[in-house]
Amino acid sequence: MFASANKSSDLGELTGEELHSKLVVTTIGYDAFNNRCRGVSASVKEAKVNRLFIRKYSVTFNNYIKVYMSRDPRVAKAEIKQEMVNVIAEKVAAKKPVKRV
Repeated sequence: MFASANKSSDLGELTGEELHSKLVVTTIGYDAFNNRCRGVSASVKEAKVNRLFIRKYSVTFNNYIKVYMSRDPRVAKAEIKQEMVNVIAEKVAAKKPVKRV
């Protein structure tokens, strides 16, 4: 989910539910990256998007996931975070030099 949302696509072409879903996936991915690579455990981006959704649409971040993306927000978040961890692991593995004996 995260890797496909991260592909280069013109954000100007995205509207409505597609744009909001990309925002949610990207937000969870950034927070997972910050947690894994920088040791920041707070979901800063998620809190900002949650405030935006509440202010603009009167719906919470988790309720948006529940209605438009998945039945269980915890499962959706876990899947997105796992995909982000996999992307990070692939990139780290690609950069490690191969030891020759």
